[in-house]
Amino acid sequence: MEVAIIDKAIAKITDEMMAIQSKEPMAVPIEEHLSSICTNDIIAGRLLRSLSEGKTLKGCISSLWSEARKRKIGSVAVMSDTEAFELVDKYFDIEPQEQKNIKAAAQTIDIMDFL
Repeated sequence: MEVAIIDKAIAKITDEMMAIQSKEPMAVPIEEHLSSICTNDIIAGRLLRSLSEGKTLKGCISSLWSEARKRKIGSVAVMSDTEAFELVDKYFDIEPQEQKNIKAAAQTIDIMDFL
């Protein structure tokens, strides 16, 4: 695992969040989510590639609002945290399976570590 790639991805998304958080409060939980899942080269690489292709937190928030408008009934639209973060991951081209593989690997215990 290359820590520099992970740190660079987290730094880029955090810098953008800091720049827009006063006008876009939704940027904070999105940045926190992305930082929390950015634990390996694959996810960090996808995030960096998406950012270099012009994807932004502001664009992600616009995408979430667009999806919320589609779900609107009357003047109300409801979306769970899980649904919102799945849309965030999709926006930044982060595959759900990649996160599941990381979680599964993190839960694997090698008995040799205890000997």
